Amino acid sequence: MIAVVPKTVIKGAGGFLEYTIYDGTTVNPPPLDLTGASAIFYCVCKEDPTKKFYGNMTVVNATLGQVNYEILTTDFPEVGTYEGEIVLDYGDPLPIKAKGIIINCVASLVDSFTPEGV
Repeated sequence: MIAVVPKTVIKGAGGFLEYTIYDGTTVNPPPLDLTGASAIFYCVCKEDPTKKFYGNMTVVNATLGQVNYEILTTDFPEVGTYEGEIVLDYGDPLPIKAKGIIINCVASLVDSFTPEGV
């Protein structure tokens, strides 16, 4: 359902995670039409499952299957590997789940400097 390249985020930093969701798992599938769908992003740290969060996503372009999630500074509190899942709800009894999202959270280079060196 989703073509995923692992993404890298910085511990404690904001930003956006952007994804395109595709219709199926065949070779060269078309984008999934998200017209009328809501999307929620779920994420959990593999090394420490108590570090988890979820939140609403924005459908950026419904016909092209494009969504994004605005990262809060509290979302990635620890360096590590996080697994994500997008749940799409069209109002049907069974939502569609896009799985297999990997996010690598790294420390900021700036954090390694002393306050005098910044």
